[in-house]
Amino acid sequence: MQKIIEEVVELNLKDKEYVPELAQKQAEDIVNQIRTAVRGLNVPCYKIIVQSVIGQVEGQGVRLASKCLWDELNDNYASFTYKNASLFCTGIVFGIYYE
Repeated sequence: MQKIIEEVVELNLKDKEYVPELAQKQAEDIVNQIRTAVRGLNVPCYKIIVQSVIGQVEGQGVRLASKCLWDELNDNYASFTYKNASLFCTGIVFGIYYE
């Protein structure tokens, strides 16, 4: 799944500049494309949750966190962060096991 996230994020943002008015739409497009690609893997018994964050690079530090109930034996996630001179994007896929 990390490879899927990496490919989608880079395809959408490679050589792009941060434009505040476009960031929300870009993040939504990335989430939808990742979700479609992951669903194509036909992973049974897992709820797939996809998150994407896009921000401007201006010398600041950024820390992303998520909180949920977690089954360490069955649940998992994959993430990828892309960064260029103008923007950063983190894409995360959570796989939550359910029967």
